[in-house]
Amino acid sequence: MVIGIRRSEPRDHLRLDPPPPLKVLESKLPSCSEETHTPDQRLMPRLSPPFILRAQRIDWLLPVLLRTCRDLQSACNELRWLREHAISLSQQRGSGHGWRARLKSYCIDRGRGKPLQYILGDQPFGDLNILCRPGVLIPRPETEAHTKHLAKLISGNVDKLPSLSIDHDDTARKLRILDLCTGTGCISLLLHNLLKKDIVGLDITGIDLSKDAVRLARENADLICSHSAVTGTRFSDRSSSLTRCTATKPNFFVGDVFSAYVTAPSDGMALKDQVLLDDGIQDILISNPPYVSPKGWNTDTSHSVRKWEPKSALVPVQPRTYQNIDTGDIFYPRLLQIARQKGAQVVLLEVADVDQATRVASMAEKESIWEGIEIWRDWPDETLSPEITEEAKEVQINGRTVAIRGVGHGRSVLCWRHDGAHWVGRDRMRDI
Repeated sequence: MVIGIRRSEPRDHLRLDPPPPLKVLESKLPSCSEETHTPDQRLMPRLSPPFILRAQRIDWLLPVLLRTCRDLQSACNELRWLREHAISLSQQRGSGHGWRARLKSYCIDRGRGKPLQYILGDQPFGDLNILCRPGVLIPRPETEAHTKHLAKLISGNVDKLPSLSIDHDDTARKLRILDLCTGTGCISLLLHNLLKKDIVGLDITGIDLSKDAVRLARENADLICSHSAVTGTRFSDRSSSLTRCTATKPNFFVGDVFSAYVTAPSDGMALKDQVLLDDGIQDILISNPPYVSPKGWNTDTSHSVRKWEPKSALVPVQPRTYQNIDTGDIFYPRLLQIARQKGAQVVLLEVADVDQATRVASMAEKESIWEGIEIWRDWPDETLSPEITEEAKEVQINGRTVAIRGVGHGRSVLCWRHDGAHWVGRDRMRDI
């Protein structure tokens, strides 16, 4: 889930290892510098008739895609992916015919603003392809960036905690990670994929209120862990880069963050077991919760997001116990409470922007249990250029200096204590 204060769009134009380009000379591609991207299609400049005619000469479906893509290179890329998907699906169903009608239908849907991930059925997330379906939020690249950065910190410092080292026997204790508001399961699965080689006992649990989300997360886990993880390719091409999972795959449960209980669904999604959410120890808590205010839903999200993606995954419903808190912030006090109850030593919470990050960091600081707090931007592993002076590098919260790391919008808040300082490489910065 990503906003800037507005949420960035899904990675429509940044899919990994795109297919070979259409046989179109670069000289045929008109300059599209005047066709700018804006948050909502109704605010976009009208495409000129000569521009549309030039696109139509390349392929008659390109003008249909331009209604959403707004620049020709992006439309050409998407047409490639949609064509490949249509041909592949026709072949899987035992016939090479009919793909043109299917492609036309895909292009019409895309021209109406339907997210590319819902049409193609997946989204790259790290080295994984995550299945996507309507009703479950599409994974965002910024979420991927801070997930990878957290895994990098843990992997780089695992030798500081021998009990977690892969060089020790199976009696070594586990690293337990709780992923709340898990959605497609993308965070849990990427952490599992990145940490399984370094952690002897990796135990990851994902929880979401939506049964559709949990069903999809379990399907992603089965596909990635039980069969193979496809690196940099689409699910339709499993012929290369196959990786077997060696660790226990993440488990996913239906549960309400504001309730004490979660439920483990059976294959038919019927309730089976009850697990007290407040019991048991978790070393790390990570969450990408709903954090868009009702006003922000109408003003800061695009038409495509409002029409196609689940509002419940973006805008929180306000419980009665949190009436005095900004609607977009209501998950954070509860998440911090769960982290405290479960003894989490590292917490990473996604937010909308620096302003919300500051409010969440203030909530954490008032708990007086966190030795360190910092804010991560969209790309936390990148460093601001020296000439960029308008971006804040720290903020004062109740007398504490909180570092702001990375490039882009404020995107997440990291808290740590005790051994967690070692895990994220902050053992010499215990009072940031």
